[in-house]
Amino acid sequence: MPANTRRFSTRLAAVPLEPGVYLHRDAGRKVLYVGKSASLRDRLRSYFGSKKNLDPKSIELVGRIDDFEYIVTASEQEALLLENSLIKEHKPKYNIRMVSVVSDGEAHATLPCKSMGTGIHTLTFTMFGSPLEYTGLPDP
Repeated sequence: MPANTRRFSTRLAAVPLEPGVYLHRDAGRKVLYVGKSASLRDRLRSYFGSKKNLDPKSIELVGRIDDFEYIVTASEQEALLLENSLIKEHKPKYNIRMVSVVSDGEAHATLPCKSMGTGIHTLTFTMFGSPLEYTGLPDP
């Protein structure tokens, strides 16, 4: 069991099962990662349990976590909006960068995506909409 799991066990038990946003911090109090969840306790516990369910990036992240905090929200939608604001504010190392574009009066998110064939592409979405644009070469 990782050292921070033992140290956080009492605090993790007290985290509510409600939706919200969580922040992982390093020893210098810098925000490493901002996430959202429908159940804060379940999501936070998932970081500090068995490593077999974590990808390599998450294993590295967990090794750097010195502290965490959370904010309970009224809904999952509110958590999504708060998460986006906190990512923009803190620019955490372990979050994928989302770029907002307001060229036509609507908020957009541009996300990198890796395809099986040709490499990196981007998809641009409206908030709650379908893809507006796809850039990159089609896969063979």
